[in-house]
Amino acid sequence: MPTPAPKRIGEYLVDRGLLKAADVDRVLDHGRRHGLRFGESAMALGVLTRDDLVRVFGPRFQVDFLHLDPAYYPRDGRDVFTVDAMVRFGMLTVGFKDLGGWWKRRRALNVGLLDPDRADARKAAELVALQQLEGHGLAGVKFYLVLAEEFLRVLESAYGVAVESLRSRAPEEIDPTLRLFLDR
Repeated sequence: MPTPAPKRIGEYLVDRGLLKAADVDRVLDHGRRHGLRFGESAMALGVLTRDDLVRVFGPRFQVDFLHLDPAYYPRDGRDVFTVDAMVRFGMLTVGFKDLGGWWKRRRALNVGLLDPDRADARKAAELVALQQLEGHGLAGVKFYLVLAEEFLRVLESAYGVAVESLRSRAPEEIDPTLRLFLDR
């Protein structure tokens, strides 16, 4: 059975009743013309408010949003976090970015979080990354917001974790955002 295509942010907001399907193309076009991200463009057009975005994405909706497609999930960095840590903190490695430097290679680890405002998840990601990647020129960690639906698709396709197996985990073993998504 083929996996359905991941949702874009516009589809996600339509599904939650915050946007009309007809508004999505208008928001995307406005954003492209003015160099704005989706949420900024929607606010500029008056189809979404800051409060709408905060309700959907939390108080840090301005954090960079990362669309995850399991077909293109990067192989490098897959072993940085254990599956238990990924599920507990709602985090995934989403690749590395090479940073400039003429004499020494430095890299930033990109991490997708279900809740980028969650301080303990950010701290856990940084701590594990520094331990696992010691001596590999890690210069830091950059965080992105990822959607629970896409997070689950990556867990299943890249790590073989079935959604049903997550539902049976104790509350303290699973990220609160992920738990809310699974319980709906």
